[in-house]
Amino acid sequence: MMDENACGSIRDLLPDLLHRRLPGPEAERVGEHLESCGACREELEVLESLLKARPDPPGELAERIRASLRRDARRARTGGPWLIPLAAALVVALGVGTFWRGGANGPGPVVEDWTSVESVPSLWPSGDGLMAGAPLLDQLSEEALRSLLQELGG
Repeated sequence: MMDENACGSIRDLLPDLLHRRLPGPEAERVGEHLESCGACREELEVLESLLKARPDPPGELAERIRASLRRDARRARTGGPWLIPLAAALVVALGVGTFWRGGANGPGPVVEDWTSVESVPSLWPSGDGLMAGAPLLDQLSEEALRSLLQELGG
């Protein structure tokens, strides 16, 4: 009896050996192991008998299966039936996002100088020099501002 780890890795390769899918050096290594290991030889014999006993598919079933596999492979290469609707949805989402962000008047002003808020006074009507949230805070009521300060721990 051989090492269980060696036998386990050889047994994993037996189906590939039967179907002649092992490269030459790998097939030789498995063959050498089989010469010295009766348990793995018995396993190979069981697999061979199962392969021989397997029934042929009825009628044209095998050809229908092959045709279906070819069709699925073509779909996988072309992206399948979902690719075109996905691309269309992406284009619509980008268009809506661009319109929504820019509003009906088109995109907002381009800020060339990010060091100063004063360079874009229309975006920051409060004029307090704070960039984040300045337009939103101006629109809040006193009560909403107090509530916000409480939530922030201030």
